[in-house]
Amino acid sequence: MLWRLNWLADTSARGLAMSCTIMANYRYHPDEIDENSRRYAENQLLVASDHVLDLVRQLPSTAAGSTPAGAPLRTHEPTPSANPIVTR
Repeated sequence: MLWRLNWLADTSARGLAMSCTIMANYRYHPDEIDENSRRYAENQLLVASDHVLDLVRQLPSTAAGSTPAGAPLRTHEPTPSANPIVTR
């Protein structure tokens, strides 16, 4: 799961050139890794935390709710059996 985006995490020249100083943190739930990997491989669906989705919602309405490639973002539900929510 894309857990957090940290702005100004790497302010070195390399960090600026490679990622505009942004660092991504991922959180791994062992019982969800295979399913999340399958979703991404088959449909380019990303699982993201509320923190990341809040940042996406701040984007202009033409960009919010989609990745640059147009794949919808999904929230993480606390229980593995819960259905993810599409946030379009």
